[in-house]
Amino acid sequence: MKFDRLVAFFSAVLLTIFVWLTMATSVRKGLPLLDASIFEYFGYAMSHGQKMYLDLFDHKGPVIFLINYIGYVLGGPLGIKFLYLFSITVFFYISYFISRIFTSWKSSIVTLVILFIVFVSFFEGGWGLEGYVLPFLTYSLYIFLKFFLHGKVKSIEIVLTGVSFAVVLFTKANMIGIWLAFALVILFQSIYQKQFLYLAKIVGLFLLGTSLFVVPLCIYLQLQGSLWEMFYQSVIMNFIYSKESSQLTIREVLLWYMEKANALQINFMILISSIVAWKRYSSKILIYHLIFLSCLFLSLVSKRPYLHYLLVIIPLMIPYISLTLDKFVQKNIFKYFAISIVGLGLIYYGEIQSIKSQINNRYVDVSVYEKEVANYIRDHSDKNDRIYSHRLNGIIYLYSERLSSTKFFFVPSLKDETPIIESFKESFETNPPKYIVFDSKWDYGRLTDSYIKEFIQKNYHEDKQIDTMKIYRKN
Repeated sequence: MKFDRLVAFFSAVLLTIFVWLTMATSVRKGLPLLDASIFEYFGYAMSHGQKMYLDLFDHKGPVIFLINYIGYVLGGPLGIKFLYLFSITVFFYISYFISRIFTSWKSSIVTLVILFIVFVSFFEGGWGLEGYVLPFLTYSLYIFLKFFLHGKVKSIEIVLTGVSFAVVLFTKANMIGIWLAFALVILFQSIYQKQFLYLAKIVGLFLLGTSLFVVPLCIYLQLQGSLWEMFYQSVIMNFIYSKESSQLTIREVLLWYMEKANALQINFMILISSIVAWKRYSSKILIYHLIFLSCLFLSLVSKRPYLHYLLVIIPLMIPYISLTLDKFVQKNIFKYFAISIVGLGLIYYGEIQSIKSQINNRYVDVSVYEKEVANYIRDHSDKNDRIYSHRLNGIIYLYSERLSSTKFFFVPSLKDETPIIESFKESFETNPPKYIVFDSKWDYGRLTDSYIKEFIQKNYHEDKQIDTMKIYRKN
């Protein structure tokens, strides 16, 4: 076991270094208009006294706020990056032990390499909320598989699984498919075997673990007066967001997934591993297929073709990859690794070239104009002045080191903005910003766009234009 821990640790650290090399040097330079800049602004704003949900509107759960706040307190943007990479290290470390359930340590290392390729293909630059919760998803899957295949788990493991469930639930609710699926399996299995006392013990320990996270979190939110807003924004608004019609149909989004999975050989490995698993585990592999499909469905429920949504199903791929590799294990370790390396190089040639491109371009600054806008605002305002940038996420606030005048520092991606428009208007009437930045590229003609243009026309004058961004100053 000590040997396995050393192999898992060094493999996880090495692969995390490669993940770091594929990431942009900073959110501000590499991912200015993605969710990552929104999350970094959470940390910046909360470290300057802003409160989640009350001063910062978003339909994400409170965990992503707290992670970025803690990261920013630890070391600003670098602190956030450290927490993200630490999460990825833990993910790879636990993934090794899941793989070891099914195959040798040699194949488990190769499994981690394939996971790295899949991860980098899906993570869209990094800093996304899915990356932070991967350790909790992967740990819970490891415990569930131990129970599912061997029927034995420790009490503390069940408690930690409950904690993990709570963390993921309060990050984004549609990522809890692993717990829902395995809960049904454990329920039916316990009832069938008439192990009612054991079932009650598992439920009690799981709820204990859940409460260890949920109770302190709710107390904290209640003390700062944002408990109701948390439920409204992260549950009700998230439900509205998920239910909004996408441009894609269910069939189209499934075809999109199939295309991505086929390019990474995932479906091929599912097929091969199913043959191997049937001999070892018989009908249990069919149950696992259903669990995988249910989690896949939840990740695609919004019908939005975002690759980072697929990160949450990567842990579920580990058994498939491990069993496929186990099928081709060679006794000669050096011969096996040589064949594996050459094989991976050929099979994943396109993905490896993409990874090389990401490494080569990690220093590219794609936010030159946004930084120029922010510098102008910083030079012509005081620290206490509030500003507003429309549909530019968190980048202008971060570069200018100015807080937003409204909790709607970015506009949620809603086609029908009726649920938020009145609150949006009120926030501007109550506290008008000194500067407004409006980029015509992001004018979707929605309710908030129309209101901002009307508000600018009545109360502001154009101060400067940089690229397509216009800076308006209050009259």
